[in-house]
Amino acid sequence: MTQAAKPGTDRVSDVYTETADTQVRQCSEDGLVTATVDPRGQLTSLELDPRLCQNGDAVALAATITETVQRAADSAAVRIQGMVGGYLSVSSGAVDYLRDALPRSAGDA
Repeated sequence: MTQAAKPGTDRVSDVYTETADTQVRQCSEDGLVTATVDPRGQLTSLELDPRLCQNGDAVALAATITETVQRAADSAAVRIQGMVGGYLSVSSGAVDYLRDALPRSAGDA
């Protein structure tokens, strides 16, 4: 490997490390549910405010948790694409993978 190629290689390595370490934390609109996801959008932590136990509405709680986790996963996908997008060719299968992983608006469905 030439010396000229090494700085770019180092930056790609840095981006890889940065994306691998990414954690996205998202709170529900009412602030009672907090979800943390990894770069793949997988749930790594869930925090529930003790006030939720007083409500007793399990259906509403499940909906809030699901929505909060999905918003965190969507944010992780956007963040990761922003980190690596400049290093991938538009014709790359990886770009297609990232594009598919991003949230779709209602108009795209």
